[in-house]
Formats: sequence, structure tokens, C-alpha cells
Amino acid sequence: LFQIASVQKGLTATLVMKEIEAGKLSFDTKLSQFYPNVANSDKITISDLITMTSGLSQKIEPTSFVSELDNIEFSAEHSVVVGEPGIGYGWSYQAVNYRLLAGVLMKLTHQSYTSLLNKLFNDDYKLGVTTYKHFIKSSHRAIGYDTSYDKPYENNLLEYNRETGTGNVAITTGGLYRYYYLMINKKFGKIVNQVWKTKPGEEYAGGIYHMNHYMLAHGILPGYEPTI
Repeated sequence: LFQIASVQKGLTATLVMKEIEAGKLSFDTKLSQFYPNVANSDKITISDLITMTSGLSQKIEPTSFVSELDNIEFSAEHSVVVGEPGIGYGWSYQAVNYRLLAGVLMKLTHQSYTSLLNKLFNDDYKLGVTTYKHFIKSSHRAIGYDTSYDKPYENNLLEYNRETGTGNVAITTGGLYRYYYLMINKKFGKIVNQVWKTKPGEEYAGGIYHMNHYMLAHGILPGYEPTI
């Protein structure tokens, strides 16, 4: 098992896609429907969050963890505007976009993010996605080391709990290959191309960088740097 860091954002986008296909969300749904306290939320759409063109950033991290939804509420309360949302204002890689997407999913379904993750990727498709608290107990996990290569990084449950929807799960290389195979072949849903549609002049959408001749997913955590 390897931690996949920000590659997880693709999984979150897939969960959002399922709700859009079910008619419970749309790409144009406003963030204000779920988090009206967030600045500019009446202008920010689900599409803006998926493409990280919301103009939001989060500068302060929580120092405790109660629940996934509580974690997202903290993100909502501490979101700040660094740009205007939508086309023409540029892209900025900010994890808060996908934390808020995770919060939207939880408020919409009245389920935890982990429950939604397990239902689709593990119960339905047997991909073996593992949350951080289970990952650190696994005898099959890859251990990340610091740059001296003789000291493993310490487990930090709080640090990874904060990354709800954005970078706190692990999977095998085979399981991750299977995920992309299923996405590309539209097994999770038929609107993959819309989830992966970038804003004009930008390259990021749905957890993937969409280049001219290839796609790239990438993440960084202490001791791990997954690249697909």
C-alpha cells in the first residue's frame, strides 16, 4: 500500500460525478447552497471547485479533529479570497477546493466522506482504498523515509485527518491502475469528459493535469511522491 497524496482528488471528483449523474448536483450548482458563509460562494460553482478556479485559499489549519464534516466546516470558516472565480481569473492549486467538494458530498448524502469512498471504490469495485488510520496499522504499507533514508517519518493522524477528500488514502499500484482504467472506459459514469474538462487556458480538472499529448496526476507527502 502506498499513500497517493493529492492523486486522491481524482477519487473525490469521481464521487462528485456520481451525484451529478444521479441528478442531485450539477456543474453549475453554487457553493452557497451548502456553504453560504464562504466568501463569493454565490459565484463559485462545482465546476470552479473541480478545476481549482474558485479563487479560494485556506491559510490556517485546524489543531484538532472531531469529524470529517467538522474539518470541512473549519475549512469553510477559514477560506479567504485570493481571486475571482471562474473563467478569466486563472488557476491556483488550493486543496481547500477539494475539501469543500468533500463537504458538499457529505451534506448532500448525509454520509461521511469515508463511507462514500468505501461504498463506491471498495464495496462496488474492490479497489482496496485504505484510509490513513488503517494504512498506518497495515503490515503491507510502504514506509516513507526522510532525506537521510535512515529515519522513517512518524505517523501523524491529525495532519492526515485534515486532508479529507484531498490526500489521506492509500492503495496498491494495481488498484490505482484499475481506478484509471475504469475512469477512462467510463465504468464509473458516462460524463468523465465533463469532469475532466478544463477551463479555457488552464490544464487542471478532476484531479488530473490535461496536457496536449498526455494526462498527469501527481501528489507529494513526506516520503511519497506518486506520479501517474
